[in-house]
Amino acid sequence: MLNSRVDHSPVSRRSALAIAAALALATVSIAGLTARSTSIPPADASVAQARTAAPPAPELAPLQQAAPASATSLSGTVLDASGKTMPDVVVDIVRVDASDGPNPQIRTGADGRFQLTGLPPGEYDVASFRPGFKKSILRVVLGPGVPRTVKVVMQLGALSETITVAAAAGQSGIPAPSQAVSRVADETPRPDPCDNSAVGGCVTPPRKLVNVMPAYPPALAAKKATADVVVKATLRTDGLLGGFQPEAGPDPAFVEAVLGAIRQWKFTPVKLNGVPQECQVTVTVKFVAG
Repeated sequence: MLNSRVDHSPVSRRSALAIAAALALATVSIAGLTARSTSIPPADASVAQARTAAPPAPELAPLQQAAPASATSLSGTVLDASGKTMPDVVVDIVRVDASDGPNPQIRTGADGRFQLTGLPPGEYDVASFRPGFKKSILRVVLGPGVPRTVKVVMQLGALSETITVAAAAGQSGIPAPSQAVSRVADETPRPDPCDNSAVGGCVTPPRKLVNVMPAYPPALAAKKATADVVVKATLRTDGLLGGFQPEAGPDPAFVEAVLGAIRQWKFTPVKLNGVPQECQVTVTVKFVAG
Protein backbone atom coordinates (compact mmCIF):
# COMPACT_ATOMS: atom_id res chain seq x y z
CA MET A 1 0.00 0.00 0.00
CA LEU A 2 2.97 2.31 0.50
CA ASN A 3 4.22 1.80 -3.07
CA SER A 4 3.44 4.98 -4.98
CA ARG A 5 3.67 3.22 -8.35
CA VAL A 6 0.72 0.88 -7.61
CA ASP A 7 -2.69 2.11 -8.71
CA HIS A 8 -4.89 2.35 -5.59
CA SER A 9 -8.01 3.53 -7.38
CA PRO A 10 -11.29 1.55 -6.78
CA VAL A 11 -11.87 -1.58 -8.96
CA SER A 12 -14.25 -1.03 -11.85
CA ARG A 13 -17.51 -3.02 -12.09
CA ARG A 14 -16.27 -4.95 -15.17
CA SER A 15 -13.05 -6.01 -13.44
CA ALA A 16 -14.94 -7.09 -10.32
CA LEU A 17 -17.17 -9.40 -12.38
CA ALA A 18 -14.15 -10.95 -14.13
CA ILE A 19 -12.41 -11.64 -10.85
CA ALA A 20 -15.57 -13.23 -9.36
CA ALA A 21 -15.94 -15.54 -12.35
CA ALA A 22 -12.32 -16.66 -12.10
CA LEU A 23 -12.74 -17.44 -8.39
CA ALA A 24 -15.89 -19.46 -9.12
CA LEU A 25 -14.09 -21.62 -11.70
CA ALA A 26 -11.23 -22.25 -9.30
CA THR A 27 -13.72 -23.24 -6.58
CA VAL A 28 -15.51 -25.72 -8.86
CA SER A 29 -12.22 -27.31 -9.95
CA ILE A 30 -10.97 -27.69 -6.40
CA ALA A 31 -14.33 -29.06 -5.22
CA GLY A 32 -14.21 -31.70 -7.96
CA LEU A 33 -10.75 -32.79 -7.00
CA THR A 34 -11.75 -33.00 -3.36
CA ALA A 35 -14.78 -35.20 -4.14
CA ARG A 36 -12.66 -37.64 -6.12
CA SER A 37 -9.95 -37.89 -3.50
CA THR A 38 -12.29 -38.39 -0.56
CA SER A 39 -13.98 -41.36 -2.25
CA ILE A 40 -11.01 -43.51 -1.03
CA PRO A 41 -10.55 -43.41 2.77
CA PRO A 42 -7.03 -42.52 3.93
CA ALA A 43 -4.95 -45.51 4.99
CA ASP A 44 -3.72 -45.85 8.55
CA ALA A 45 -0.13 -44.67 8.92
CA SER A 46 1.11 -48.01 10.28
CA VAL A 47 -0.57 -49.91 7.43
CA ALA A 48 0.96 -47.50 4.92
CA GLN A 49 4.41 -48.10 6.40
CA ALA A 50 3.91 -51.88 6.27
CA ARG A 51 2.85 -51.71 2.65
CA THR A 52 5.90 -49.66 1.83
CA ALA A 53 8.23 -52.12 3.55
CA ALA A 54 6.60 -55.33 2.22
CA PRO A 55 7.86 -56.79 -1.10
CA PRO A 56 5.42 -56.64 -4.04
CA ALA A 57 3.04 -59.60 -4.27
CA PRO A 58 3.89 -62.13 -7.03
CA GLU A 59 1.67 -62.08 -10.10
CA LEU A 60 -0.75 -64.98 -10.50
CA ALA A 61 -0.22 -67.36 -13.40
CA PRO A 62 -2.69 -66.88 -16.26
CA LEU A 63 -4.30 -70.31 -15.55
CA GLN A 64 -4.91 -69.38 -11.90
CA GLN A 65 -6.45 -66.08 -12.87
CA ALA A 66 -8.69 -67.69 -15.48
CA ALA A 67 -9.75 -70.71 -13.39
CA PRO A 68 -12.48 -69.04 -11.28
CA ALA A 69 -14.17 -67.62 -14.36
CA SER A 70 -13.81 -70.71 -16.59
CA ALA A 71 -14.10 -73.51 -13.98
CA THR A 72 -16.92 -75.95 -14.50
CA SER A 73 -18.61 -78.88 -12.75
CA LEU A 74 -19.13 -82.56 -13.47
CA SER A 75 -21.95 -84.63 -12.05
CA GLY A 76 -23.25 -88.09 -12.84
CA THR A 77 -25.30 -91.12 -11.90
CA VAL A 78 -23.96 -94.69 -11.74
CA LEU A 79 -26.39 -97.50 -12.63
CA ASP A 80 -26.16 -101.28 -12.88
CA ALA A 81 -27.31 -103.24 -15.94
CA SER A 82 -30.86 -103.42 -14.56
CA GLY A 83 -31.08 -99.62 -14.36
CA LYS A 84 -30.90 -99.35 -10.57
CA THR A 85 -28.65 -96.74 -8.98
CA MET A 86 -25.44 -97.96 -7.35
CA PRO A 87 -24.13 -96.42 -4.11
CA ASP A 88 -20.53 -96.56 -2.87
CA VAL A 89 -18.92 -96.69 -6.32
CA VAL A 90 -15.40 -95.24 -6.46
CA VAL A 91 -15.14 -92.62 -9.22
CA ASP A 92 -11.72 -91.34 -10.30
CA ILE A 93 -11.68 -88.15 -12.38
CA VAL A 94 -8.38 -88.18 -14.30
CA ARG A 95 -7.36 -85.33 -16.57
CA VAL A 96 -5.75 -86.72 -19.72
CA ASP A 97 -4.80 -83.56 -21.65
CA ALA A 98 -2.63 -82.02 -18.92
CA SER A 99 -0.16 -83.81 -16.65
CA ASP A 100 -0.53 -81.25 -13.86
CA GLY A 101 -4.32 -81.24 -13.87
CA PRO A 102 -6.49 -82.23 -10.89
CA ASN A 103 -7.22 -85.94 -10.37
CA PRO A 104 -9.88 -86.06 -7.66
CA GLN A 105 -11.55 -89.23 -6.36
CA ILE A 106 -15.10 -89.40 -5.06
CA ARG A 107 -17.71 -92.04 -4.14
CA THR A 108 -21.33 -92.14 -5.17
CA GLY A 109 -23.86 -91.41 -2.46
CA ALA A 110 -26.89 -93.45 -1.41
CA ASP A 111 -28.68 -92.22 -4.53
CA GLY A 112 -25.88 -93.37 -6.84
CA ARG A 113 -24.88 -89.79 -7.71
CA PHE A 114 -21.61 -87.87 -7.57
CA GLN A 115 -20.70 -84.23 -8.21
CA LEU A 116 -17.46 -82.25 -8.49
CA THR A 117 -17.16 -78.49 -8.88
CA GLY A 118 -14.29 -76.13 -9.64
CA LEU A 119 -12.77 -78.31 -12.37
CA PRO A 120 -10.76 -76.50 -15.04
CA PRO A 121 -11.91 -77.12 -18.61
CA GLY A 122 -10.23 -80.01 -20.39
CA GLU A 123 -10.46 -83.70 -21.31
CA TYR A 124 -11.05 -86.23 -18.52
CA ASP A 125 -11.47 -89.97 -17.97
CA VAL A 126 -14.28 -90.84 -15.58
CA ALA A 127 -13.23 -94.23 -14.18
CA SER A 128 -15.80 -96.04 -12.02
CA PHE A 129 -14.99 -99.15 -9.98
CA ARG A 130 -16.73 -101.45 -7.55
CA PRO A 131 -15.88 -105.07 -6.63
CA GLY A 132 -17.91 -107.55 -8.66
CA PHE A 133 -18.16 -105.23 -11.68
CA LYS A 134 -15.99 -104.38 -14.65
CA LYS A 135 -14.16 -101.09 -14.41
CA SER A 136 -15.94 -98.48 -16.51
CA ILE A 137 -13.98 -95.68 -18.21
CA LEU A 138 -15.86 -92.83 -19.86
CA ARG A 139 -14.03 -90.03 -21.74
CA VAL A 140 -15.61 -86.57 -21.35
CA VAL A 141 -14.67 -83.06 -22.46
CA LEU A 142 -15.48 -80.17 -20.13
CA GLY A 143 -15.92 -76.74 -21.69
CA PRO A 144 -15.26 -73.42 -19.91
CA GLY A 145 -18.08 -72.66 -17.50
CA VAL A 146 -20.35 -75.35 -18.98
CA PRO A 147 -21.54 -77.97 -16.42
CA ARG A 148 -21.60 -81.57 -17.67
CA THR A 149 -23.77 -84.49 -16.53
CA VAL A 150 -22.97 -88.11 -17.39
CA LYS A 151 -24.56 -91.52 -16.91
CA VAL A 152 -22.39 -94.56 -16.15
CA VAL A 153 -23.72 -98.12 -16.58
CA MET A 154 -21.67 -100.80 -14.79
CA GLN A 155 -21.48 -104.35 -16.15
CA LEU A 156 -20.93 -107.51 -14.10
CA GLY A 157 -17.31 -108.53 -13.79
CA ALA A 158 -15.80 -111.76 -15.08
CA LEU A 159 -15.08 -114.82 -12.94
CA SER A 160 -11.92 -116.88 -13.10
CA GLU A 161 -10.80 -120.28 -11.87
CA THR A 162 -7.33 -121.81 -12.02
CA ILE A 163 -6.61 -125.49 -11.37
CA THR A 164 -3.49 -127.62 -11.62
CA VAL A 165 -3.37 -131.16 -13.05
CA ALA A 166 -0.26 -133.24 -12.41
CA ALA A 167 0.66 -136.35 -14.34
CA ALA A 168 0.52 -139.52 -12.27
CA ALA A 169 3.87 -141.13 -11.55
CA GLY A 170 4.73 -143.71 -14.20
CA GLN A 171 1.76 -142.75 -16.39
CA SER A 172 2.57 -143.65 -20.03
CA GLY A 173 0.84 -145.07 -23.02
CA ILE A 174 -2.35 -146.14 -21.23
CA PRO A 175 -5.87 -144.90 -21.92
CA ALA A 176 -6.85 -141.71 -20.18
CA PRO A 177 -8.47 -142.39 -16.84
CA SER A 178 -12.18 -141.71 -16.57
CA GLN A 179 -12.99 -138.25 -15.29
CA ALA A 180 -14.34 -138.45 -11.78
CA VAL A 181 -17.48 -136.40 -11.20
CA SER A 182 -17.69 -134.95 -7.72
CA ARG A 183 -20.59 -133.06 -6.22
CA VAL A 184 -19.03 -130.33 -4.13
CA ALA A 185 -22.21 -128.66 -2.84
CA ASP A 186 -25.92 -129.38 -2.66
CA GLU A 187 -28.48 -127.47 -4.70
CA THR A 188 -30.67 -126.55 -1.76
CA PRO A 189 -31.71 -122.90 -2.24
CA ARG A 190 -30.28 -120.48 0.26
CA PRO A 191 -31.71 -117.14 1.42
CA ASP A 192 -30.47 -114.37 -0.85
CA PRO A 193 -30.24 -110.87 0.68
CA CYS A 194 -30.16 -109.40 -2.82
CA ASP A 195 -33.74 -110.52 -3.47
CA ASN A 196 -35.07 -107.51 -1.57
CA SER A 197 -32.30 -105.02 -2.26
CA ALA A 198 -33.62 -101.46 -2.42
CA VAL A 199 -30.59 -100.26 -4.40
CA GLY A 200 -28.69 -101.58 -7.38
CA GLY A 201 -25.37 -103.36 -7.54
CA CYS A 202 -26.27 -106.23 -5.21
CA VAL A 203 -24.46 -109.29 -6.62
CA THR A 204 -24.91 -112.90 -5.56
CA PRO A 205 -21.79 -114.86 -6.59
CA PRO A 206 -22.14 -118.42 -7.94
CA ARG A 207 -21.46 -121.59 -5.99
CA LYS A 208 -19.92 -124.60 -7.67
CA LEU A 209 -22.20 -127.63 -7.37
CA VAL A 210 -20.51 -130.22 -9.62
CA ASN A 211 -16.78 -130.40 -10.35
CA VAL A 212 -14.85 -132.57 -12.80
CA MET A 213 -11.04 -132.56 -12.96
CA PRO A 214 -9.45 -132.78 -16.43
CA ALA A 215 -7.45 -135.96 -17.08
CA TYR A 216 -3.82 -135.65 -18.12
CA PRO A 217 -3.54 -137.12 -21.67
CA PRO A 218 -1.36 -140.27 -21.21
CA ALA A 219 0.68 -139.77 -24.38
CA LEU A 220 1.59 -136.25 -23.34
CA ALA A 221 2.29 -137.36 -19.79
CA ALA A 222 4.71 -139.97 -21.14
CA LYS A 223 6.58 -137.21 -22.96
CA LYS A 224 6.42 -135.04 -19.84
CA ALA A 225 4.71 -132.41 -21.93
CA THR A 226 3.27 -129.46 -20.05
CA ALA A 227 0.85 -126.70 -21.00
CA ASP A 228 -1.37 -123.93 -19.73
CA VAL A 229 -4.81 -124.16 -21.29
CA VAL A 230 -6.97 -121.04 -21.09
CA VAL A 231 -10.64 -121.24 -22.03
CA LYS A 232 -13.11 -118.36 -21.99
CA ALA A 233 -16.74 -119.32 -21.52
CA THR A 234 -20.12 -117.98 -20.45
CA LEU A 235 -21.78 -119.02 -17.21
CA ARG A 236 -25.42 -119.26 -18.26
CA THR A 237 -28.47 -118.63 -16.11
CA ASP A 238 -29.02 -122.43 -15.86
CA GLY A 239 -25.64 -122.76 -14.09
CA LEU A 240 -23.85 -124.51 -16.96
CA LEU A 241 -20.92 -123.24 -19.02
CA GLY A 242 -21.27 -122.57 -22.74
CA GLY A 243 -19.78 -120.54 -25.58
CA PHE A 244 -16.30 -122.04 -25.12
CA GLN A 245 -13.39 -120.14 -26.68
CA PRO A 246 -10.02 -121.88 -26.11
CA GLU A 247 -6.89 -119.81 -26.64
CA ALA A 248 -4.61 -121.06 -29.39
CA GLY A 249 -1.27 -122.66 -28.63
CA PRO A 250 -1.51 -125.84 -26.51
CA ASP A 251 -1.66 -129.32 -27.97
CA PRO A 252 -5.26 -130.14 -29.00
CA ALA A 253 -5.22 -133.14 -26.68
CA PHE A 254 -4.75 -130.84 -23.70
CA VAL A 255 -7.58 -128.60 -24.90
CA GLU A 256 -9.98 -131.51 -25.38
CA ALA A 257 -9.17 -132.80 -21.89
CA VAL A 258 -10.13 -129.42 -20.43
CA LEU A 259 -13.29 -129.01 -22.49
CA GLY A 260 -14.42 -132.54 -21.65
CA ALA A 261 -14.22 -131.70 -17.95
CA ILE A 262 -15.63 -128.18 -17.74
CA ARG A 263 -18.65 -129.04 -19.88
CA GLN A 264 -19.80 -131.07 -16.87
CA TRP A 265 -19.31 -128.32 -14.31
CA LYS A 266 -22.42 -126.89 -12.72
CA PHE A 267 -22.97 -123.76 -10.62
CA THR A 268 -25.71 -121.76 -9.04
CA PRO A 269 -26.28 -118.77 -11.33
CA VAL A 270 -24.86 -115.34 -10.74
CA LYS A 271 -27.61 -112.96 -9.64
CA LEU A 272 -27.94 -109.19 -9.83
CA ASN A 273 -30.51 -107.79 -7.41
CA GLY A 274 -31.92 -111.31 -7.09
CA VAL A 275 -32.26 -111.91 -10.86
CA PRO A 276 -30.08 -114.58 -12.62
CA GLN A 277 -27.56 -113.13 -15.07
CA GLU A 278 -25.07 -114.47 -17.58
CA CYS A 279 -21.44 -113.94 -16.66
CA GLN A 280 -18.09 -114.33 -18.39
CA VAL A 281 -15.73 -116.98 -16.97
CA THR A 282 -12.05 -117.69 -17.64
CA VAL A 283 -10.79 -121.18 -16.80
CA THR A 284 -7.05 -121.81 -16.65
CA VAL A 285 -5.76 -125.38 -16.36
CA LYS A 286 -2.06 -125.93 -15.72
CA PHE A 287 -0.77 -129.35 -16.77
CA VAL A 288 2.49 -130.08 -14.95
CA ALA A 289 4.70 -133.15 -15.23
CA GLY A 290 4.83 -135.38 -12.19
